[in-house]
Amino acid sequence: MKLRTEILFIFLAVGVILTLITGALFIYNAQSIILKAAGNQLESLSSAKKHRIESVIDKKKEELQLVQSRLVNTEHLFLFNTFNKHNDEEADFYKKLINDNLVTLKKEIPSFKNIHILNKKGITIASTDTSVVNFNFSILDFVEASLQGQNKVSSFIDEANQKAYLCLSAPLFFKKNIQGAVVIETTTTELNTLTGDYTGLGNTGETVIVQKISDTLACYITPTRDKSDNLHKISLNQKNQQAVFLALQKKEELIFDATDYDEKKIAISCRYIEATGWGVITKIDMQEILAPADELKWMTLKIGLSVLFGLFIVSIILATSIVKPINKISETAKQISEGEWKKRVIYNSSNELGELANSFNRMTNTLFETQSHLSDKIKELDKSNSYLEKFAFVISHDLKSPLNSVLGIVELLNTGHLGSLDEEGQKMLKILKDKIDHMKEMINGILEFAIVSDELPNQESLDLMALIQDMAVNYKNVATINIVNELPSIKMSKIVAEQLFQNFFTNAIKYNNNNPKTITLSAHKDQEEIVFSITDNGIGIREDYFFKIFDIFQTIAPKDKDSTGIGLAIVKKIVDNYGGKIWVKSKLGDGSTFFFTLPKAQL
Repeated sequence: MKLRTEILFIFLAVGVILTLITGALFIYNAQSIILKAAGNQLESLSSAKKHRIESVIDKKKEELQLVQSRLVNTEHLFLFNTFNKHNDEEADFYKKLINDNLVTLKKEIPSFKNIHILNKKGITIASTDTSVVNFNFSILDFVEASLQGQNKVSSFIDEANQKAYLCLSAPLFFKKNIQGAVVIETTTTELNTLTGDYTGLGNTGETVIVQKISDTLACYITPTRDKSDNLHKISLNQKNQQAVFLALQKKEELIFDATDYDEKKIAISCRYIEATGWGVITKIDMQEILAPADELKWMTLKIGLSVLFGLFIVSIILATSIVKPINKISETAKQISEGEWKKRVIYNSSNELGELANSFNRMTNTLFETQSHLSDKIKELDKSNSYLEKFAFVISHDLKSPLNSVLGIVELLNTGHLGSLDEEGQKMLKILKDKIDHMKEMINGILEFAIVSDELPNQESLDLMALIQDMAVNYKNVATINIVNELPSIKMSKIVAEQLFQNFFTNAIKYNNNNPKTITLSAHKDQEEIVFSITDNGIGIREDYFFKIFDIFQTIAPKDKDSTGIGLAIVKKIVDNYGGKIWVKSKLGDGSTFFFTLPKAQL
């Protein structure tokens, strides 16, 4: 990926992340504010509705007290109860007076739908609705409470007509004794008008009054917004009636994300009317509450896209201004690497990129001077190496000539004059011959080490398995060479490979007092290289010699062993030339394992 693209990507990624985080926090806070405001409004409306409903109830109670105190002649009821036991004619007379009184009473208060007068047992003895005469009202809770002396305001569910009515009931006293009760049916018009006022509740909000019918059933006694009738039964076992359940449990709470009877998500505020046992629920759809938040999301998205577009333009300009001088530096560096040493970056600016260009030019100048100096040094080094190679050959030849002469004299003395020498002289002559032979081996080793070139000779695909098997034949009388696994074919000069493994084998045999002598060879491929191991059962190596043994003329040979200390130095030089590594693991008296690696490029 190009730097310009990376910069654009980074700027846009940061911009997107910041925009998303900022937008999410903004929307979250805005939604929280909207919900809080809606909650406060619902709570306020719910409390106001409750107070207004209680005002209607209080008004009904006042009307009920008026009926109790002024408009019903409880003496007639007392006389009816008295004569009803002994004289039907007298009882019928007082019953007629009570009926006439009811007609007058209903005219006085037009909102009354029906008025019923009950005797002590709760049986209707007079009513503006003659169909309920002799009906036993005592089965109704509110009537039973009135026969025991309480004024009650409640609702009555007329399932036949699918209507709900307000019922006012109160005891009728004569001389402080309860003679019966009055039950007044009135419409829920005032409550319907009150709950039908949707001011402040938007397009979906409403207030409903709910009354419990049984342990598992309740009923709305005022119309819902989307229903024309006002008798809507509800099962309290349904999960979507959380609002109704809470309201009838006297819980005055504010809840978001409740489920309504039409399966919509709503926010609700519950209130409870203690005097009647009604639940008052003020609610509004969550969708309507969160509509401003949804609009805000779209507005935020548009703003975010606008910001990102602006950021994209700024990123292009900024990336171009950053990448342009870098491209100049890169192009100049490429030209310099191709040999145009006099090329320089032309970029005039006082910012960091300008300073970078100036630093690059200073570095190039220094590099040019260093390169010139290095070229001279390389020429000198090549010349020195050439002299050293010539010197190695000359010194080897020149040293060998006098050594051969001395060796010839020693041989002469050894064959012609050995008898004239005493035992000590013969011993000294043998020591002299051994030292001359050792010196010749060292000179040959120096020559061999010198001719191992740092440049890799012509490489060929070499069957290493076949090569080692051929070499093993040459060593079969002195050591056993075991090959653990299939050796790979490698790219290497055969002469170099023979020189490499020959030095390993010679070293393993020379420093080995065991019989038989064994050498084990294995190889395996690692991630980036081939790892070889050569294990012997020789005398082992002290740990402090692990690194010294690869230096020229370093040897751990006992005094009775002749060693030049060049073999492992040659091995290391060959491995280094091929870009490999060499190391050893050993324990004194327990053999050694030499490891070396070759890059996979040699496969």
